[in-house]
Amino acid sequence: MPSLIGQKPNQVPTNADLGPHAFLDRPYRKVQRQLATSGQTSFTITGGYALGFIDVFRNGVKLYSTDFTETDTNTVTLASGAGLNDEMEFLIWWA
Repeated sequence: MPSLIGQKPNQVPTNADLGPHAFLDRPYRKVQRQLATSGQTSFTITGGYALGFIDVFRNGVKLYSTDFTETDTNTVTLASGAGLNDEMEFLIWWA
C-alpha cells in the first residue's frame, strides 16, 4: 500500500489499494423512501432489486427479516400493516 504521509485529510491517492473499501468511488446502494397509507402492507420498489439484498426501515427502525416478505424482485410485503404516514425506507444493495 502506498504511503499516505503528506496527503491531505480525506484524500486517497489514486494508486491506493483500498482492499474491501474499493467501493468508495462507485455506488453500491440505492435508497427509496415512501410514506405509508393506513394499513398498507405492499410496497413497490422502483427499478427492482435482487432478492436478499434489501434492508427495510419503518420510522427509522430496521425491521427483522421476519417482519416482511420479499414477494418478488419489485415488491416488499409487511407482515403487519403500516400506520398512516409511517416513513418507510428501503435500502437496496448490489455487488
